[in-house]
Amino acid sequence: MAPRKNKQELKKMDEVKESKENVSLSKVKKSLDEKIAAIVEKNGICKVAIYTHPSPDPDAIGSQMSIAWLLKKSYDNIVVDCFYDGFISHPQNQRMVNLLDPDLKEISDCQETYDICISVDTIPVHSVSPENTNFDLVIDHHKEAPNGNFKGFYLNLKAGSCCATIYQLINYYGA
Repeated sequence: MAPRKNKQELKKMDEVKESKENVSLSKVKKSLDEKIAAIVEKNGICKVAIYTHPSPDPDAIGSQMSIAWLLKKSYDNIVVDCFYDGFISHPQNQRMVNLLDPDLKEISDCQETYDICISVDTIPVHSVSPENTNFDLVIDHHKEAPNGNFKGFYLNLKAGSCCATIYQLINYYGA
């Protein structure tokens, strides 16, 4: 396993990766800190939905699990639900779900309104989510960037997987 990056290395990486389309780790954290605090102050609780692409693979499932873990560890009064659609059909994907029990919910069970919506391992146009979902954060590693009416933050560290990007975010949080 690679050693954790120290604060200086993370800061340098954070500064290098930011562009007009792609925000830095610090902006993602600051935005989440402010938005979650305001929602909790107003409602007493913040409800977060995490979506991914149809028939999620281990990177998508792991990304949902890890961002949900980070949010629950970092913020009080937060509820996180992870949604999927399609089949988790490959034997290795089924084993992962059976072993880790990631508490995924089928998109057909998504009846609530969420305060914050996050897409992982895909961009909003390919995300399994209710129609007209406004994403606050998209975390991805693919070359295709969000387009259309997307107004949230887009985090893509050009990593080999979405999980690797979330790992850097976890390091940045110090979790």
